[in-house]
Formats: sequence, structure tokens, C-alpha cells
Amino acid sequence: MEAVILDKKLLGVLCNLFSAFKNEGKVDKADQRALAAMIANNSLHILLADDDDDDREFFKEAVQSIAPSVKVTTSINGEEMLEILEKSTNDLPDLIFLDLNMPFKNGFECLEVLKTSDKLKNIPVLIYSTTANLAQVDSTYQKGANLYIQKPHSYDGIKKMIKKIFEFDL
Repeated sequence: MEAVILDKKLLGVLCNLFSAFKNEGKVDKADQRALAAMIANNSLHILLADDDDDDREFFKEAVQSIAPSVKVTTSINGEEMLEILEKSTNDLPDLIFLDLNMPFKNGFECLEVLKTSDKLKNIPVLIYSTTANLAQVDSTYQKGANLYIQKPHSYDGIKKMIKKIFEFDL
């Protein structure tokens, strides 16, 4: 029962933070503290779906350097990501970073599956892609993405982006 309450609280905190980022609004300090507490209590699990080996490794290293207690699971394409999620029972991620341009199932196809699945529809999805096409960005929001992030071109850029999401003053 307690895990369900935590999941709902985490979802609310993340949605508030993402809405503030998306609308370039001010992030609520209480939401920042709540997210920091969840990270500190080892209760945040991120899933990254990205077909680029280097991007996956850099992302995982950046998260671990900023918040070592965050669990990061990776998949090499959308099809594998969906298989991981379907097999998960008690260990669903709290947050999904989803690349758009992947083989087998691209990010658009995955987003549709995620947002129409009763089991997965409440997991916040951050699109994490090199695509800068505004029509595609808008399409991701229409399909239910919580935030669109253009993929940084360097490890330092990835770290900066992760820090911004977690809002740590490091």
C-alpha cells in the first residue's frame, strides 16, 4: 500500500516539475525537495530507450554522477523497452526517457503503446531525441509526452540537462 502512495506522489511531483519546464515557469521548491527526497531514499527508477550505445552509456554515467542512488535501466530499441515493461510487475520505472529515431519500434510508436496501456499510461515520458522538427515535437505532446528534450551533443551537456531536471545546485 505504501508503494502505491509513493508512486502517486512521485507522479504528481514529476508532472508539476515537467509542466513548469515545458511552460518555462518557475519550479516549485517543494516539488524539488520532494524529488530530491525520493532520489535520496533510493526510490527513483529511470528507463532510457535509445539505440545509440554511446548515448546510453553517457546518459547512465551522467545520472549516476549526479544522483548515484537513481536506478537506470536501458534498452537498445523501442521493442526491447516494451518487452522490459511488459515483463515488469513490481519494478516499473518512475520515468521514461524515449528516443524517437530507433529501429523496430520508433519513439512515436512506443509513445502510443505507453499512453494507451492501463499498466503504463501514468508513467511520465520525456522524449529525448536529436530531432528538432517542430511538427514532430508537437506530435509527441499530442500523443501524451510530458516533456521534449533535445539530446545534448556532449557528456557535459547531458550532465547539465540531468541537473536541470533534478534541479540540484551542484
